[in-house]
Amino acid sequence: MITLTQKQYDTLLFIQQYTDTYHEPPLQIEIARHFGVSAPTMDERLKALRSRGYVEWEKQVRRSIRVRRWPSMERVNKERIAA
Repeated sequence: MITLTQKQYDTLLFIQQYTDTYHEPPLQIEIARHFGVSAPTMDERLKALRSRGYVEWEKQVRRSIRVRRWPSMERVNKERIAA
């Protein structure tokens, strides 16, 4: 079973809420700033989400990231939540 970390789930939630609020997806740097992490760190998190089929984006197209599907809550690995 594929599980998501709490950070991955929170990232999905942020992308969807940002898109709903501003009617366009966030830039990767906006996501990184929101979570207080570097752009390379966020890049790895987003690539992990993409490899699991949760997000997608077009290369070289700004603001193209979107949530493709949502995990069920039992798939969020609560033991990996960072305090």
